[in-house]
Amino acid sequence: LFGEGSVGIDIRLIDGLVVVTRITDGSTAAAAGIEPGCTLTEIDDIPVMEILRFASLRPPHTPANQRYHQIEAVMWRMYGEPGTTVAVAGTDRDDRPFSTQLKRESRDGGIELYQGMPQLFVTVEAKKLSGAIDYIGFNAFQPNNPTGVMQILDSLDQHGCLIVDLRGNNGGSAHATSMLLSRFVLNPFVAYKRCGRQDTVSVTVDPSTLGYSGNVVILVDALSVSAAENFAAIMQRTGRARVVGERTPGQLLWGEGHVVGDRVMAVIPTATVQYPDGTSIEGIGVEPDLSVTLRREDLCQDHDTQLDAAMQLLSSNEKVSGY
Repeated sequence: LFGEGSVGIDIRLIDGLVVVTRITDGSTAAAAGIEPGCTLTEIDDIPVMEILRFASLRPPHTPANQRYHQIEAVMWRMYGEPGTTVAVAGTDRDDRPFSTQLKRESRDGGIELYQGMPQLFVTVEAKKLSGAIDYIGFNAFQPNNPTGVMQILDSLDQHGCLIVDLRGNNGGSAHATSMLLSRFVLNPFVAYKRCGRQDTVSVTVDPSTLGYSGNVVILVDALSVSAAENFAAIMQRTGRARVVGERTPGQLLWGEGHVVGDRVMAVIPTATVQYPDGTSIEGIGVEPDLSVTLRREDLCQDHDTQLDAAMQLLSSNEKVSGY
């Protein structure tokens, strides 16, 4: 989210390999011929297995969080100052080795959340898929007033079929979460309770005047955390959406950020998030209704198995009720 310079590569861990899952059109990685399905073996002459090994030492020591930290550690090696380069080595779709230097390019749409802190780069993608299915994907629940996402939602057929892609979504604002939830419910309801040391606060979501009543599928994976997990869990628990993909890490403690120095912030956990039935997904994550993993062989053929599964689910015409 915070890297100012990017080469346009997204990766995931698949069968122990660091596999390229997506390339940004027009990026330096695309110009270098790197494609989904390629693997990365070295970054700046550091073996990716070493990067993974050190990242796995970070707590909490659960398989899902270990996977999260490992993917994030590799991704952070790819970001840097615009104009700088990163040396990348790996194998192509046919397992032939390659090595190249990629120049980091400036990213658009930076938002300064805190003075003196790095900018946050929010990306939003919307498109129409086959079968008249709408798609919207975004990487953060920010800023507090997520106008871009809301405007896209409000422009759609409110009775259609929608895929909300939260894979790689790093979470963010609780207020933005409530605003997005308001577009999908018919009646006010208590979404969750914020349980702190001193008090417990019930968070209620009120429906918006313009609501989406169509079928919804949410995509999640090992990098869907915080507000992304909360949104997916609430939509799933209320029966408003089905969730497809991989179990999320379970990083849902309520936290407050405090700037403590130049480009340094301390985030202090202050509360837990508890649902009306008394349960929490902290350390557990969201279990998809339909578990689907990415496979390298499919990526090499430009197939996104998780997206395909979501489209098939919506094409079944099984109605998901409002709440």
